Amino acid sequence: MTWDPDLYLKYRNERSQPFHDLLALVDVRPDMDLVDLGCGTGELTHILHKQLQARSTLGIDNSLEMLADVADAPVLRDLSNSPPGTPGLRFGLADIDTFNPGPIFDLVLSNAALHWLPDHPALFTRLAAMLKPSGQLAVQMPRNEHHPGHTLAAELAREAPWADELGGFVQRFNVDAPAAYAVLLHRLGFARTHVRLQVYSHHLADGAAVAEWLAGSLLTGYKRRLPPARYREFYAEYRRRVGAALGVGEPYLYTFERVLMWARR
Repeated sequence: MTWDPDLYLKYRNERSQPFHDLLALVDVRPDMDLVDLGCGTGELTHILHKQLQARSTLGIDNSLEMLADVADAPVLRDLSNSPPGTPGLRFGLADIDTFNPGPIFDLVLSNAALHWLPDHPALFTRLAAMLKPSGQLAVQMPRNEHHPGHTLAAELAREAPWADELGGFVQRFNVDAPAAYAVLLHRLGFARTHVRLQVYSHHLADGAAVAEWLAGSLLTGYKRRLPPARYREFYAEYRRRVGAALGVGEPYLYTFERVLMWARR
């Protein structure tokens, strides 16, 4: 992935609220061992570690750009042995789709990361296998593909000349209906579950600002596949279309739907 931490964090407060809502679902217990899958810059992982007073917390991400600003803890390529900076806290460069440490965690948490990965029944089965017998799973994922900010990017990517330059790539996310996750968690043997769809309302300067918001997430797939100059042209046209559809020069209420779920064995 091609991530720009500064751009991603421009809307830090808006992006972090779902994390705090997810964290509020966790049943806090003493001396827990945690993992944060897709930890990004690690800022929220520090909060997770301190607020839960965890014995150990491991944050993993597959982006060196995002991990570059991790403070007070090393970024490890070997996740098995290195002393942390903050007691009990460490970070590692790893892919969620290949991370498979066995049943060693009291809490597996992922905030706004798993929508990038396919085959959620298989993925959640693997996440459940990372938990100790009384472990907890907490996941938050955006489910906003029907919003014009998403649909306009997909439409542009399908048009000439972009379709050829992108090799037919169109960014799609893999998030099912909330009820499907409730069924999946039940099938995985979780005794208690909580699954909900929540709408977050963000007050932006105008509709065109949605393009800037999504440049830090949705558009990274296009940025990775296009030369820098061509991506700038792609983004300029995308932003123009978003502004035309949602409004320029007036406040815009950006409604963002997310699935939050928690489960305990």
